[in-house]
Amino acid sequence: MSVTGTYDTATKNMLVQRLSSKKFVYLDKVTKTPTKGKWITVNKTTRVLTLYEGTKVLKKYAVAVGNPASLTKSGKFIVTSKLIN
Repeated sequence: MSVTGTYDTATKNMLVQRLSSKKFVYLDKVTKTPTKGKWITVNKTTRVLTLYEGTKVLKKYAVAVGNPASLTKSGKFIVTSKLIN
């Protein structure tokens, strides 16, 4: 797929296919986990949330990181609640 700089139907279809594929392997390497069980990281530059279980990547999600007035803070935090949909 060629890079066009726009989020169009072709881009969406490619992303959905790649992220939902059972054959897709994430190349992230983690040698020491910050906690036991499941944990997440948020890459604010690429706007990607990565869900881990131990050192294994389970899923990746596109996320919003806020605007200049309310940017996502950096640091280590505990998730205390979540909203679905």
